[in-house]
Amino acid sequence: MRGLDAIDPKPPRGRRGASRRPARHGGALAALAAGLMLASPATVFADVGAAHGLGRRDLQGQWENWGQIRDVAVGGTGVLWMATDRALVRFDGERFRRYTADDHEAFGAAQPTALLAGRDGGMWVGLSSGRLLRTSVAERFRFTDVLPARGAPISALAEDGHGGLWMGTPRGLRRVGPAGASLPAPAFAHPVLRLVVDHEDRLWLGSRHGLWTYDGQTLRSVRSEPVLSLAVGSDGAVWVGLQRALFKVLPGGEGDHALTFVRGYVSQALAAEGDTVWVGRHMAGLHRLGPDELVLGAKSGLPDLGISALTADGLGGVWGATSSGTLFVVRPQEVANLGDPEGLGRGPSFAVAETAAGDLWYTNLGGVHRLRGKQIDHFDRESQASPSQCPRGLAAADGTVYLATCDQGVLAWDGHRFTPLPGSPPKMYNVWARQGGGVFASDPEGAVYALEEGRFAPALEGWTPCGQRVRARACSRQVISLLERKDGTVLMGTRGEGVLVVRAGKVERQLAAAEGMPSAPAQALLEDPHGAVWIATAGAGLARLLHQSVTPVSREATGLPAELYGLIEDRRGRFWMSSDQGVFRVARSDLEDLLAHKRSRVLPRHFGQREGMSSIRGARDFSHALLLTQDGEVVVPTVGGLSLFDARHRPPDTNLPRPILEQVWVDGTRVGLDDPGSISVRRGHGNVSFSIVVPGLGFPGGFKVAARFAGLTDWQQPGHDGVFQFPGVPTGRHALEVRVDRVSTGETTTDNLLSLRLLAMHQLGWFRGLMAGALALALMLGLWLRQRQASSRSRAILEERRRLAQDLHDALAVSFTGIGYQLDTLDQVLGADAPASVRKLLSDARAMVGHSRQEARRSVWDIRSQALEQRSFAAALRAIADEASKVGKARVVIDVNDLTVEPPEAVSASLVRIAQEAIVNAMVHGKAENVFLTVRSQPQLVRLEVADDGQGLDEDQVEAGMHFGLLGMRERAETQGGQFAIENRPEGGAHLSVTLPLRGRSARWRKWFFPWAHSRRAP
Repeated sequence: MRGLDAIDPKPPRGRRGASRRPARHGGALAALAAGLMLASPATVFADVGAAHGLGRRDLQGQWENWGQIRDVAVGGTGVLWMATDRALVRFDGERFRRYTADDHEAFGAAQPTALLAGRDGGMWVGLSSGRLLRTSVAERFRFTDVLPARGAPISALAEDGHGGLWMGTPRGLRRVGPAGASLPAPAFAHPVLRLVVDHEDRLWLGSRHGLWTYDGQTLRSVRSEPVLSLAVGSDGAVWVGLQRALFKVLPGGEGDHALTFVRGYVSQALAAEGDTVWVGRHMAGLHRLGPDELVLGAKSGLPDLGISALTADGLGGVWGATSSGTLFVVRPQEVANLGDPEGLGRGPSFAVAETAAGDLWYTNLGGVHRLRGKQIDHFDRESQASPSQCPRGLAAADGTVYLATCDQGVLAWDGHRFTPLPGSPPKMYNVWARQGGGVFASDPEGAVYALEEGRFAPALEGWTPCGQRVRARACSRQVISLLERKDGTVLMGTRGEGVLVVRAGKVERQLAAAEGMPSAPAQALLEDPHGAVWIATAGAGLARLLHQSVTPVSREATGLPAELYGLIEDRRGRFWMSSDQGVFRVARSDLEDLLAHKRSRVLPRHFGQREGMSSIRGARDFSHALLLTQDGEVVVPTVGGLSLFDARHRPPDTNLPRPILEQVWVDGTRVGLDDPGSISVRRGHGNVSFSIVVPGLGFPGGFKVAARFAGLTDWQQPGHDGVFQFPGVPTGRHALEVRVDRVSTGETTTDNLLSLRLLAMHQLGWFRGLMAGALALALMLGLWLRQRQASSRSRAILEERRRLAQDLHDALAVSFTGIGYQLDTLDQVLGADAPASVRKLLSDARAMVGHSRQEARRSVWDIRSQALEQRSFAAALRAIADEASKVGKARVVIDVNDLTVEPPEAVSASLVRIAQEAIVNAMVHGKAENVFLTVRSQPQLVRLEVADDGQGLDEDQVEAGMHFGLLGMRERAETQGGQFAIENRPEGGAHLSVTLPLRGRSARWRKWFFPWAHSRRAP
């Protein structure tokens, strides 16, 4: 067919008095709707330049002068990317986002020049510096470097089946790919403008010097003409836009099988979608080639005829950019409109009907119209096809069409013109087809007539009309809707008297307020397959009549308006309702579940101006306010013309877009999202803000996004910049919830995107570490001070012991020595002549003095030995040996070479005392000249052995336990859980052995950390 721009909006009149105009009506209106819906600038083209918003939504405030759009691409991420000569821009269906150097330093020095949607859903971006970047949803739209800058800008990108990426530059061709799978890049000296990879993994190169193909081995020239655009169709065909023609290369072809489709200068724009290819022509608009050819230009709402870039979004829509820097979208819709551009005249629509032959009849202020095949016929008083000046209701029955008028009564179509029927009053409003043939008709006063045997006669007994003095639409008894039920009864809806139940022409009962029927006009009646009757009212919404009881459908639970004008059910069990707020569609089963209390809410699908309706206010009072055609389409008369819905259309089964948390700021500082599920950060003032991306490009009805912190804040909308602001969020853990609402259907989804933990100063890790370090430092300082105090105290004690030992030595020892000398002198004076008793006393005194002197010496040694315990075990033993050698006449030899561990403090103290006592005993009692002291350590034991060459021990005294010091040594050993043994040596002298277990920690460790305990040694 010819494009819509080529059709004359004012067609000539036909010879038979009917004006004719090309139309498409084979699937009753599907083909016509497919063409006309793309001609509505308010719903088809999204022009965000200076003139329009973005079609269905006002986004002009977001649009900036980003310069010429060089390339557009839609990835698996569900967002649109634009490469302009000033910035890289992302559009998610609701908001624009410009990338700057804050997002990646590469954007500060270069501009995007090429885009490619990867096979894995990611997006590749080539820059003017030759740098290659990549992003994806998994990376939260953060860009990563793939290739560094090479100087030559990247002009084209293509991805092959080996995972390699081809890049076209003004200097030729480059390729990057995984190791082992890379194909060598051929030597190509021409600037590359376009690149595509077909289904056979062949690379197609386009430049100003021609077209080439490369299969991994051979570079072959196909055409020598300049190539402006390339695209690959779903069937594998390659579309090539040359300077003067468009070619299609079939799979396996190399150019000889190219077919010319469109003559004319082809712009740099080609996009293939399914079996359709879109072609942007230079100053000739947009062409669609495929099963239905279509031409869109300025009359269709195209913002600029110079199209510079095109891309398919995978959902049936095509996005494009023009040379003037504007963005537009052409997407399939379920709504089309017929009105003044088609020659149907302006003004409200009244009624619509369809004949058994598939002809569509339609009335408005411009007369009566018929859509048949590919033509539109017009019948009015001027053409003498209709004698009426005010056509109203329509009905198709008995192979003909009946027309209710306000000045000629009911007219019937005889194949050439409308003729009056006898018996009909001049003022008639509505007409309905009867199941058994014929029609019912009603007048403004409330009377009802039936057509029988070619003549109208009153058909309602027991019902009193309002009278002729009541003006139209003021009579509450006027019948405005009619339904013939399966049981033979007829239901008639009135303007204000409820619903009449009529059987055999008599009013059997009246459903009014007592049965729950509202007093609002009953605009439409519909019987479902289960026998229930649904009533659409103009003022009280929807109600259901079941078992003689009327139950209203909650408007709060459905969102349906109070003003409903028409009601039909399609073949998929869905109700369609026209109203003063648009058209609503809802599944009957959902309404039944709602009335049965099986669900609390139903969300109908809403159609309005956003979806393409020329007017949202439907026609009322005339049958039919809605029509379901034989081909399954829904026709809605509105005050702005006819709106056509394809009820067979099944939109893609896509869930609501899932929100993506892109960036988070706390007190103005951007927070990293390395762990996307949880963030812990210090709370300053508690000002939290974040940006969310909702990939909603495939939802033309629009959606709304709201966010909240669960249990803390209410739902909030984002600001004009798309950023959510939450000031003064307290410390603690908070769950961020994001809700996405689809405007057209009311669907809602809620996601928990983030667990945000705002920490106070004392909860921060570095603060806790600092406090732990300070505590450890304070503890070490305290231990050091305690150690210094203990050391000072020990030094004072040692000094006092030395002084006391010196005093004892200087006082007692000297005194005892002097007393001894005196007694010796006395013994000499007395001589041998002294009495025996005197000599005995003198001997005892001399022995007592000697013993006291020895005890004094032992006390001095004991005091000094306690000072020795402050040293290590081996050092203390050596000091004892040295002291014994100085005091006595014996030589003390010590061997500690086999001592590998330091005994615990209590063990070493006991061994020092035992060694000291053993040495004294050997020198004093054993009269030994040599004493041998040996210490050995084992894994769990320490052994001390003392041997001498003296006189040995008196065994009787040893067995009786009366030997001096032996008892004390044995008790010390047993106190530590050890063993003590002493015996005489065969060669002379005595041998002592002590074995003690090793217990506790090292003495050095305890001395370092517990100096106060070290200062309190065992006695």
